[in-house]
Amino acid sequence: MAAEELRTRGETRLCGSVVDVFSSGCYLRFGERVLALGAIPPGPLHIVIDSSSAEDVERSIVGSMRRSNAEIDVSIDLQTSTRWSPPLPTEGGLDDFRKRCRELDAETLIGSDLIDVWDDVRSAGRNAQPTRVLRLLMGRGEGLTPSGDDVIAGLMLIDAWERPSLVATEARVQLIEKMETTRLSESFLRWAARGQSIAPVHRLVDTSAETQTLGFCRAVEELCAIGGSSGRALLAGLVFGIESELALSVL
Repeated sequence: MAAEELRTRGETRLCGSVVDVFSSGCYLRFGERVLALGAIPPGPLHIVIDSSSAEDVERSIVGSMRRSNAEIDVSIDLQTSTRWSPPLPTEGGLDDFRKRCRELDAETLIGSDLIDVWDDVRSAGRNAQPTRVLRLLMGRGEGLTPSGDDVIAGLMLIDAWERPSLVATEARVQLIEKMETTRLSESFLRWAARGQSIAPVHRLVDTSAETQTLGFCRAVEELCAIGGSSGRALLAGLVFGIESELALSVL
């Protein structure tokens, strides 16, 4: 999706700076955009590279960033890249996903940076107070995508899948514009408002209809392994969104 956005403007090369690194890649800033580069799952803000190129990135970009602790300028050619665009869940697929999510407990997925507000968050959800939920979670936690924002991303995805109209999508995007958070987190939330996330999230939905639970359990494990806590918090948001039935697009 990052490459597709550039192509619509007639661009095929990204020129920017490395702003942070993680275990399998780095975050790159291009103007007002922040994207992730590495041997990572497909996603709306991910530039996925193959394993042979991953070693070069680790050595020349990530390694240099870690040694110098300073931003490093990079240029990436996207001419041969392909666009990743998963379909939104069907009504039947979403029904299956709801059933699977009800087997999970969001509280077991919440880390220490959210545990002190989680009872209040759930209470606000039970009482249909989406504004209070967002206020409690917004920007809370550490990292380029704070855990609270990861939970909100899960809530946004559920709302987007259940209310996919252009009017509802625009309402979610406008809601995100009022949030105070990191640039990267805002970018992920904007895509979540459109119903798009990283591949492990969409794999959860795809495996929900299986008669055997193994595929879904593996998808849960794959998502929970993303980042230090981001994957778990995102899954908590999905489960909480199913549990609370919050309608973010009608605030």
